[in-house]
Amino acid sequence: MPMKPPSPTATHAPRASWSGKTAIAIWLASLALNIAVSVAVGVLQIFAGVTPPLLLTVVIGELALLAPPILYVTAKRKGLTSLGLTAKGNLKAITLGLPVGLAASLAGYAASIPVELILPMPEWLIDYFRQLLPQTPVELLLMVLATFIVIGPSEEILSRGFVQQGLENSLGKRRGLLVASALFAILHLNPWQGVATFFMALILGHFFQRTNYNLATPIVAHAFANTISYTLSFLIGFLTQ
Repeated sequence: MPMKPPSPTATHAPRASWSGKTAIAIWLASLALNIAVSVAVGVLQIFAGVTPPLLLTVVIGELALLAPPILYVTAKRKGLTSLGLTAKGNLKAITLGLPVGLAASLAGYAASIPVELILPMPEWLIDYFRQLLPQTPVELLLMVLATFIVIGPSEEILSRGFVQQGLENSLGKRRGLLVASALFAILHLNPWQGVATFFMALILGHFFQRTNYNLATPIVAHAFANTISYTLSFLIGFLTQ
């Protein structure tokens, strides 16, 4: 795919100055670190008989995703504002994140239905996701806090703040958004989540552009979409007991 500068007709330009190649390199580093955390947990389980709490493992894996983009902007002295982390206009951006999160959640559910009908999720993966579901109100609260404090910010800083902006610099707004959304889907490492998260990423990335690359909107939207999923799962589990 040939590289080209962003469209001159774009309403807003990315805050970032790095290229699509740099964005992909950082994405690969983040993915590798996240996989390394999973491997380390597996080694602990097999050779030491130690099983860390699942939520703790998820949080550490998310921080592994966050490390490469933060280290890059720190080393290059570009500042966190280059990632879209800014105080300007945050109240409006945060408020917008709630309806955007609802829309992203609905789009994800709608996209996952035909995938499940054509290719049902294997039992081992269903069992894994069941372990992540909250069983008590306290677990639900902890998961919601984790998604607002760690999961949402980590994935959005990498996927929208770093990867999408870099790809837009090289490919333009539309193709940059499409490729970044595809990489966000691949980041989840399974096709069942991948299809849903691709369409969610398109919505989050679009509103990232619309808000002048203020990362507050996709962070809140991402966390709110996850909260909807956790809450529905908890309520369904509670009502079917």
